[in-house]
Amino acid sequence: MSVIFNNDDDISRIQNRVIDQLLIAVSILGAVIIVLSLLGVFLFGPRVTTIVHSTVFVLVVAITILRHRFRPVVKLAFLLTCLGLDILYSVYHDGYISSAKIVMTILPVFISFICPIRRAIYFLVVMVTAYLTLGYLHINGVLESALAAGEFITRPFAWIMDCAIIAFSSIGLMYVGKMYNQAVLENSELIKLQNAEILNRGKKYEMLFQSSNDAIMLIREMKVVDCNEKALSLYGYSREELLGANPLMLSPALQPDGQTSASKADYYGKAVAKGEPQFFEWLHFKKSGESFNSFLSLKLVKLEGSRFVQAVIRDITRQKQIENELLNHQNHLEKLVEERTLKLEQANKMLSDANNELKETLSQLQQTQAQLVESEKMASVGILTAGISHEINNPLNFILGGLYKLKDTFTNPEEYEDEDELEETRVETIEIIDDGVTRIRDIVKSLNHFNRANDRIMQPCDIHLILDNCLRILNHELMGQQVIKNFYEGDLKVYGNDGKLHQIFLNLIHNANQSILGKGEIEVVTSLGKESQKVLVTVKDNGTGISDENINRVFDPFFTTKPPGEGVGLGLFIVYQIVKDHEGDIQIFSDKSGTSVTIELPIG
Repeated sequence: MSVIFNNDDDISRIQNRVIDQLLIAVSILGAVIIVLSLLGVFLFGPRVTTIVHSTVFVLVVAITILRHRFRPVVKLAFLLTCLGLDILYSVYHDGYISSAKIVMTILPVFISFICPIRRAIYFLVVMVTAYLTLGYLHINGVLESALAAGEFITRPFAWIMDCAIIAFSSIGLMYVGKMYNQAVLENSELIKLQNAEILNRGKKYEMLFQSSNDAIMLIREMKVVDCNEKALSLYGYSREELLGANPLMLSPALQPDGQTSASKADYYGKAVAKGEPQFFEWLHFKKSGESFNSFLSLKLVKLEGSRFVQAVIRDITRQKQIENELLNHQNHLEKLVEERTLKLEQANKMLSDANNELKETLSQLQQTQAQLVESEKMASVGILTAGISHEINNPLNFILGGLYKLKDTFTNPEEYEDEDELEETRVETIEIIDDGVTRIRDIVKSLNHFNRANDRIMQPCDIHLILDNCLRILNHELMGQQVIKNFYEGDLKVYGNDGKLHQIFLNLIHNANQSILGKGEIEVVTSLGKESQKVLVTVKDNGTGISDENINRVFDPFFTTKPPGEGVGLGLFIVYQIVKDHEGDIQIFSDKSGTSVTIELPIG
C-alpha cells in the first residue's frame, strides 16, 4: 500500500486519482444522459438542448479515455469548463426551472476537495455571476424560457433528469468523501509507522549513547541534562550528582595555557551556538581530584524541538603520556645525533688531514715514479751507449784512417808514381771518409728518434722505418744473434708519436736479446690485422721464457726478475702505458721455447 501525504508527489498522485475517478463517474453519467436524450428525441423530437448535452458529454468521455496523456490540472480545467458551459446553457435555455443549476452547487465542493479553497471560491463566484446575469436577462424579458413551467413539471422526462442529476451529485460527494477518508486512514497508518520508526531510532540512539567508548553529555543552559554510563564511570559521579550540575565543576579554574576554564567555555559555547562544531583538548577533574587530559568535541543538536550541546569527551591521558615519551625520546635522539655529528665532524677533520697527507705522499710517490721512469730511460740510454759507441767507433776509424791517408797524399806526394795515382788515392780516401760520416749520421738520426720520446706530436709513422732504426741502434748488442725481419710487403703506417714508438720496440728487442743465453734467434714480424684497421708487430725470441707465476705480473710497475742494481722493473710498464695511450693492445705468450710479444696499433 502506498503511503499517502508522505510528500508532495503523493498528494499530487491522490489528486490525480480523484480527478480520474471523477472523469469516469461523469462519463458514466454522461452516457446515461445521452441515452435519455436520445429517448427524448424519440418521444418529443430533436431538440437543441439534447444536442448540446450530448456534445458536452462526448467530449468528457473522450478526455476520460485519453486521461493518462494529460496533467491533472489540464483534465480538471477541461472538465469544469465542459460542465460549467453545460450548466450555463441549461440556465440560458430553461431559465429558473433548469435542473442543471443543482450541479452548480456541487462543483465548488468537488473543487475544494482537490484544489486550494480559493480556487473553488473563484469558480463559485464566476458561476454565480453568470447565473445572476442570465437571471437578470430572463426577468427583463431579454431571454425567454423555452419551457412552460406547468408543462415541464408534468413531464416524466423532467423528473427522470432531476433524479439523474441528484444521484450524480450524491454519488460524487460520497466518492470524494470516501477518497479522502481513505487518505486519512492511510495517513494514520503512516503516522503509526513513523512513530514506530522514531521509537526504534530512539532505542538505537539510546543503545549507541550508552555503549559508546567515549563519555557523552547533553548540556542545556550550562547544565548537564543527560549523560551515558561512560561519563559516570570516567568522572566517578552518580547520575543524580551529575545531572543538573554545571559542567565547569568538572574542570580546574585554569587550563594548561593559563586561561580560565570559564572564559574558554564561554568562547566555545558561543561558537557552537552559531552552528560551528568545536574540537579541542581540555583538562578535567574526576570526583577523586585526579586530573586527566581529554579531547572534547562540541556540537549543536536538536531533540524534540529543543537545542542541546552534545559534548563527547575522550580520555587521552595515555596518548599524551605516549606523546611525551616520544617527545623525550626524540629529544634524546636529537642529542645523540648532535653528539654523533660532532664526532663525525671530528673524524671527518681527521680524515681530511689524513687525505691531505695521502695527497702529499701520492705527490711524492708520483715524483719518485717519474724519477724512476727517468732512471729507466737513462738505463735504456746506457744500454744504447755501448752499442752506439761501438757503431760510431768503426766509421770513426774509417774517417781517421782516411784523414791520415789524405794527409799523407798532401805531405808526401813524391811517393806516388804520377799525378793520376795520387788523384785516384785522394778520391778513394774521400769516399771512405764520406761513407764513415754517412754511417755516423744515420746512427745519430736513429738516436734522435729515441730522444723525442717526450714529444706529444701525433702523426702517421712508418713502422718499418722505426723497427730498422731500433735494430740499427741495438746492432752492437745483437751481434751473435740471428735477427730475422719478416716484414709486410707493403708500407705500414700507424698513427702515433714517433719517439714513443721507438721506445716501445727498443725495449722489446732489448728484452728479447737479454732472455737468450748465448746465441739465439730474434724474429720481428709485421702484418695487417683483420678488416685492415690494425697493424700487428710481433717480437719473438727462443730464450728462456717467463714462468707461469710471473707472466701475469710482467706489466706491473717495479716488477723485475733481475738482480738488484740491474733494473727497476719499469721497462714493460712504460711499454704498456705507451701502447694504451696509442689506443692499442699488447699480448704476451711465453713457454720454455721462448717468448712472443704482439703489439696491436691503429693504422695511420
